[in-house]
Amino acid sequence: MWLAALAVAAQAACVPDFPYKGDWLGGDAAYSVLLADGRSLWLFGDTFIGAPGAEGRAGAAMIANSVGLSTCSAQGFSIDYVWRGSTAPRAFFETGEPGVRYWPMGAFAHGADAYVALSRIRTTGPGPFDFRAEGADLARVTPSAGPPAEWRVRYSTLSADARWSVSGAVVEGRYAYFFLNEGGAGGRHRVHLSRARLSGLDRPALSEPRALFEPGSSELSASRRGEGWSVVYSREGLPSPGVVERRAPRLSGPWSAEETLFDHHPRKGAFCYAGKEHPQFGAKPRVVTYACNAWKFEDLARDMTLYRPEVRLVSE
Repeated sequence: MWLAALAVAAQAACVPDFPYKGDWLGGDAAYSVLLADGRSLWLFGDTFIGAPGAEGRAGAAMIANSVGLSTCSAQGFSIDYVWRGSTAPRAFFETGEPGVRYWPMGAFAHGADAYVALSRIRTTGPGPFDFRAEGADLARVTPSAGPPAEWRVRYSTLSADARWSVSGAVVEGRYAYFFLNEGGAGGRHRVHLSRARLSGLDRPALSEPRALFEPGSSELSASRRGEGWSVVYSREGLPSPGVVERRAPRLSGPWSAEETLFDHHPRKGAFCYAGKEHPQFGAKPRVVTYACNAWKFEDLARDMTLYRPEVRLVSE
């Protein structure tokens, strides 16, 4: 317990930053989980990987996901990005099925391992929004002293029901809890809660989902806040108006109404989404990230100020 407290204290001494580094040219989502050794594992969605020395995304490869490994020291925050493949970049988490990719959608630590909820995403056409979710899997990541690209990753089915996509995950007591998103008419998100025993995560058996609140989001973070719980996410809508929070005394609720933490102010031609809190970096101020994207792919390829996590410090 005291080691975990020391790890949190060390993380809270620095503020995350996401520079372009090692051919990594941006990614969204930006979930994070504090590992047992005091480092933070970051999880990114669709990621641009460029040629060595590239200063723009034109001609860059896009892979389905990547990860980052960050440390905090007297020199501040430092992060290294990780994916697979050397000459031909590949996602860190791979389905092994053509036309289906993984998007990281939440994570938690249990013992020495990190567990990552992964939505299975099938490509349905050539456009950037031509995809659909097809259930979810759970990856068990075992960190080691070797390079992260060589860490052991084992997969299990979390849910084969295409109605549900995972939007976040957290541990409480003997259970891992999963926030499940059920998309409705008009893009409305209904958030439910399910759980699985920590002792059975190699073959997780989810409980019947229980409705929590709506509107919600396809991505959120969940964390302890005082004696209760907090979820943080970008408010429903595309473009999203801003980042909001709900609070509850228990994970099962009742959950409060949305309270705005801050507004998104994207410039013309862009939109913002993917709001999440990262409590291992301190509670005063709170560290929240979000991502901004472009409506047109050519704008995204040109504008390097877009499509990497933005950090906002929120004071109460």
